Amino acid sequence: MYAVLMALFVAIGASVAFAIGMRGSDDSAKLAAMAVCLAGVVGFLPAVIRMSDGMQSWGLLIFGASMMRMLALLAIAFYFTQVKEIVKQPFWIGVVGGGVIVLLLETIAAFVLLSRFEAERVRRAAPSVLS
Repeated sequence: MYAVLMALFVAIGASVAFAIGMRGSDDSAKLAAMAVCLAGVVGFLPAVIRMSDGMQSWGLLIFGASMMRMLALLAIAFYFTQVKEIVKQPFWIGVVGGGVIVLLLETIAAFVLLSRFEAERVRRAAPSVLS
């Protein structure tokens, strides 16, 4: 479920980056969207890695993956500005805008999923009134 959500969020973020990057040039738009997509791969780590400590550690893994993704996004975007002549302002605004969209959507999804898991854990741990 989380992996599907992350794929959707990265696609939305890349679309935003592309749309903003179009204010500069085609290359700015394409590279902004590509940077968001490449960095978005890091966001799939929580869906792939299983933690033995349960959901508390999974929440921390999401936080760590988010920070790694944002750092990777900045590194990839910096690399693109060094190797390709692009219109920098729309490119950077697109990269940051797309990255922030992914971060916000991922944070909302993580809170919802973790809240559901916690509610289920509490429900199972509560003593039954009928027993």
